[in-house]
Formats: sequence, C-alpha cells, structure tokens
Amino acid sequence: MWVDTRFGDYPQRMPDHRLREGESTFTGWMLLSCHTHAHASSSVSGHPADDATDENPRTFWLAAANTPGQTLTVDLGGLRTVCAVQINYADVHSGRYDDAPDIVTRRMLGGSRDGRHGNRLADHSHDTRDHADAYVQLEYPARVRCIRYVHVHVGAKTLAIAGLRVFGHADGPLPAAPVLVSARRLPDTRDAEIRWKAVSGAVGDNVRCGLSADRLHETWQRFADQPTRLVLSSLNKGVRYVVAVEAFDEHGVSTLSRTATLEP
Repeated sequence: MWVDTRFGDYPQRMPDHRLREGESTFTGWMLLSCHTHAHASSSVSGHPADDATDENPRTFWLAAANTPGQTLTVDLGGLRTVCAVQINYADVHSGRYDDAPDIVTRRMLGGSRDGRHGNRLADHSHDTRDHADAYVQLEYPARVRCIRYVHVHVGAKTLAIAGLRVFGHADGPLPAAPVLVSARRLPDTRDAEIRWKAVSGAVGDNVRCGLSADRLHETWQRFADQPTRLVLSSLNKGVRYVVAVEAFDEHGVSTLSRTATLEP
C-alpha cells in the first residue's frame, strides 16, 4: 500500500484508472495567491483583506456586513494563468446551529488584467448547496492579474473568508533545488530531525520521505515564513528511510536536493 501526500491541498486529478506505482495525480497548478495583496469593499478592524491570502486557517477577512455586493480582490502581482480558485469560508459568530434552506453559499468570480476592467469567470449566484470550502475550476484558463470574489449569500450572520486561494501558473524559470543540510535520527528513533537551506524567493519547500529514493511518497509542506527545520515524528522503529527536499513557487517545483538516509 502507498499514498502520495505531495501537494495534497492543491488541485488533483480524479484518476480514471488504477494508478501505477508512484503515479501522481497532481495537476501541476501552483498556488499563486500566497501572501499577495488583497483589498475589500469593507472589513472589520483586526480582520483585513490580506488575512485571506496568508495561508493561515486561523485568520480571516471579515466584512463589515453580510450583504450582496461585498467584494474581496486579490492582486497576484502580475499576469498569471489562472485555472482554479478555492474559497474557504470561516465560521465566525454565524448564529446558526441547525440546517435550514437558506444555508447555502452563492458568489461570482471575476478576473481583470489591470485591476479596473474585468470579465466574469464564474457565476454561482443561484447555487442551492452549501460550500464551506468552495472549489471552482474554470472552464478555460484565464490570463489575469486580479481575481475578485463578489458576494451574493451565505447562510450566516457574518461574511468571513479564511482563504481565497488561486491556482495556476506564472511565467518564469523553476526555482533552484534547496540544500539538504542534515538528516539524523533522534534518540527516540521514531523521530528524525531534517534541516535544509531555503531557496530565496521560493513560496515554500516540501520535505519528502519514503522507503527508498524512488518511493518518497510522504510529504511535509513548509511555507517560506516557517523554520527550515522539521522533526518527523511518524517513523517506525527498525525501518530505514530516505529523505530529500524540493522547493516550489508560482512557476513550479524544483528538482530534488540530494537524498539522505535515516538508518534504523
């Protein structure tokens, strides 16, 4: 048995066949919105628009009112090819404790090349389902700089969004491979400490681990604002493991660092 956790919260393809050993379902669509600037039609103090792009589920943009027409706009910093958008709503003082016909999420998504003029990319203004973490795959990739969420309805007292995540591609070279500094088993051999040197400008790194260099199926994702030290606490005693690190950004994924062996 094996499971591939690499980019597990990025868009994946639903397989239509039995997967071969090591076959990936990752679309290759990268996160374009991490720590990008956002602005909103309104916000409550302490919950600014930028909280929707910090990749922290514990922070969120909170609109001043849950009314149709409220907007949240993410500036990707340049033209990007956008393939999908994820809207993670936050449950903040919702005042709802049971199911009801009006507990649905409705919204529209727009895209703009210059931040002023735009086109509608998706219209879910008449949805009849509740999508706490709505995933919207565009019918056709859009070449845009800004993505705008236009609010229609949520069945709660407040409108709060913890993540407006945009996936696709940016033009440019892939990041360089990070440097794996050390990998060692700790006194409790179920644990190991991995240290690496981050790549300047990368969005983050994946620490990959497995039973051999061609079976690095387990992945721990770390963003650039997190330490470049990771303690793996899920190893089995008496088992040999191999680890390596890769960097990722809006352009794609680097080659792997050197591999290191964690002896039993």
